[in-house]
Amino acid sequence: MAALSALASPSNVQCTWNLQRGAPSRAGELTHVIIRSLSAPDGRVQVEANPGMTVLQLKTRIAHSLNISPRKQLQLQWWGTPLEDNKTLQHHTVSDGGELQLRLRSRAHSELEGMRGITQVRVRSDSAVTLVTGLTPLVTVHQLKRNLIERKALGLDPKTSEETVKLFYSPFFAPMPVFGNPLDEAQTLGSFGILDDDILFCLMERPSLPDGKDKGKDGKDAKKGKGK
Repeated sequence: MAALSALASPSNVQCTWNLQRGAPSRAGELTHVIIRSLSAPDGRVQVEANPGMTVLQLKTRIAHSLNISPRKQLQLQWWGTPLEDNKTLQHHTVSDGGELQLRLRSRAHSELEGMRGITQVRVRSDSAVTLVTGLTPLVTVHQLKRNLIERKALGLDPKTSEETVKLFYSPFFAPMPVFGNPLDEAQTLGSFGILDDDILFCLMERPSLPDGKDKGKDGKDAKKGKGK
């Protein structure tokens, strides 16, 4: 009994913990990690990774995967130890399929001010998301819409009328129906307080048919035959 108590002593348990956490993975073995977070649909999500990836790069990939706003700061822990942004996963001896704990906190106002220099944004639709790079705060909403259409992003057709493409933004992550009015396309992205790597929503309106042109499935005027 005394021997068992000695094995289960806090010092031995801590030693075993450190050995497990510090056990190096074989070179090139790390291909993915599991992120545990309340932000994930099932409480956890698998994210592609590699040994040379920095913690900051992994955080960016996680934010894009879980649609996390840049207004939230991501904190990752591996076996209870916070990971440093500028260090690689290999440095932290993260193993393949290892589970990392993700915590979110709201950024301070001073931090947000430093993110006004927009270089890229994420644009979401009901079924897809695209990353638009090479931006500045002076890019207009119209120019962003033109970029999406020309790249056929989000399934948009190059022949799509710009008037039918509406962009929405809210500093608070919320479903599109509560956003209200679309962004004025003459205004710049910076004028709306959009941050670097922020999330916008794209909604495409169906062009309305002229009055009296309500057509049925066969393409004929649905009003014909009525009253006969």
